[in-house]
Amino acid sequence: MQRSVIDARIAPDTAPTETDDDFMLLTNGFRSLLRTLSNGGLLAYVETEYFGGVGGQGALVCREGNEIMPPTWQKSGTINDALKLIGLKRGSYTDEFVAVGLGLVRRNDDILEFIDTQGDK
Repeated sequence: MQRSVIDARIAPDTAPTETDDDFMLLTNGFRSLLRTLSNGGLLAYVETEYFGGVGGQGALVCREGNEIMPPTWQKSGTINDALKLIGLKRGSYTDEFVAVGLGLVRRNDDILEFIDTQGDK
C-alpha cells in the first residue's frame, strides 16, 4: 500500500511519525485518525515489511480515542500482541496472525482487493 492510499482518505501529512520505529505509513495525521476511529471500541493497526524473511512488524492499538499499545516495531510478535489486546482468540490456529488470515496476505494491495470484492456482496 502506498501512502497515497491513506492520503486520499485523510489530509496528506508529511510530518514524520512520533516514533523512531520503522513504520512506513503511520504519519501523525493517520495516527490521529486511528485514535478517532477507536471511539466506541477497539482498533488495531498493523504493518509489516519483510523481504526474504528479513524485516519486522509493527502495531498500534487504540480504545476510546486512546493508545493502549503505542506504536511498537519488532522483528516478530508485535501483531499477535495487538490482536490479543483487541480480544482475538487464536483457537486451534498456531497464532493470532494466522487465525485472522494475515498469513494469506503477501501484499497490501491484496487486502484492498479483498475489501473491494466484499462490497459487492
